[in-house]
Amino acid sequence: KTPWTRKWQPTPVVLPGKSYNVSCVNPPQVENAIIHNQKSRYQSGERACYECIGNYDLFGEIDVICLNGTWRKPPQCKVSQGKCGPPPPIDNGEITSLLQSVYPPGMIVEYRCQAYYELQGNRKVVCRNGKWSQPPKCLGTCFKLLGSWDNSCTQYNV
Repeated sequence: KTPWTRKWQPTPVVLPGKSYNVSCVNPPQVENAIIHNQKSRYQSGERACYECIGNYDLFGEIDVICLNGTWRKPPQCKVSQGKCGPPPPIDNGEITSLLQSVYPPGMIVEYRCQAYYELQGNRKVVCRNGKWSQPPKCLGTCFKLLGSWDNSCTQYNV
């Protein structure tokens, strides 16, 4: 007679730092949106792409990604009042976040300048009543030439 009367089922061992490829089912439903090319199962790393229908605008990323059995945060489709389009481009600078087609009221976007340019003005702009606040400017920095006899600063367009 054996002391074990039940069948033993091994417990999977999860090792820290090791990734496991687990698929996802049914992407999150988003009200007033359709999912393009929807599938019944998505492998880790695959994306589901959303499109708002009717008079609704997309807020957030256009798609969600399946990562090890879990869907990331889906977008929202809303009727927006006072929404803004993309923030205005500035010479020799860019925004620090991913560019979106629509921004909700109150959204803040930050700018940065390219190398050798200095930011003048407020680096953050706000979407209010469908318009962005005044964006900053990126101005070329001033360089002193070595051996300059008058110790003046010469402005160069870099």
